[in-house]
Amino acid sequence: MMSLPDFKQKQIILALLNMGEKLSFKNDNIVITDVDGKIKHQSTCYKLFALFIIGHISITSGLLQRAKKFGFSITMFSYGLIPYGTWQYKTEGNFLLRQKQYDYNSTDIAKHLVSNKIYRQVHYLEKRREKSLELKDAINHLYHYKELLNDNLNFQEILGIEGVSSRLYFTYMFDNMNWNGRNPRTKKDIINLLLDIGYMQLFHIIDAMLNLYGFDTYKGVYHKEFYQRKSLVADIIEPFRSIVDYEIRKAYNLG
Repeated sequence: MMSLPDFKQKQIILALLNMGEKLSFKNDNIVITDVDGKIKHQSTCYKLFALFIIGHISITSGLLQRAKKFGFSITMFSYGLIPYGTWQYKTEGNFLLRQKQYDYNSTDIAKHLVSNKIYRQVHYLEKRREKSLELKDAINHLYHYKELLNDNLNFQEILGIEGVSSRLYFTYMFDNMNWNGRNPRTKKDIINLLLDIGYMQLFHIIDAMLNLYGFDTYKGVYHKEFYQRKSLVADIIEPFRSIVDYEIRKAYNLG
């Protein structure tokens, strides 16, 4: 596994590619060329941690060999950001990590994730320029819910705190957009539709990131586990959801 200093120095390349573009290896460098052979991007393999490719591309066998040599993973996404192929570095053999996953039996990480989620919700509500007394009161309530997570809680109690805080948060995040509540996958209004799209793209990116380290993405610590559900991805996405919420509100305000 990488240490923190390694991670700070390494690069993740996110390449959005068009038909006919080619990704190859030259002089210890990753090279992306267009359909006419012109170089669009070039960077050293020594600093590369992962390569995320969005779109259709031709990959040479030499590049795949160098990926193993220099220790970086390649993940290929569709244009809808759905991962459809991975050339994984050695992390798939990280049995110690998975053993810790399977042996873990506590609510500590679940509380930490929900606490971070509420913290980010407060962060984006506080970015609003005009703060009514009602909004300030809602922010204080969110801080209170966050503090409750310091207690010894079971999963149902954590879920209850998350639900109450999210309802309060959404009320003030979309209060200028005729908000009628969160209804996943129903396409009942434009806000819910955009939230579904944003959350799903975030889900796929986090899924790819977890695979870089060799996690079993089906073994979660908070969400229920059942067949073919990537519960760990559903866990880790929680603190990041408010990024999507805020961007939707900002886009609406900008017309």
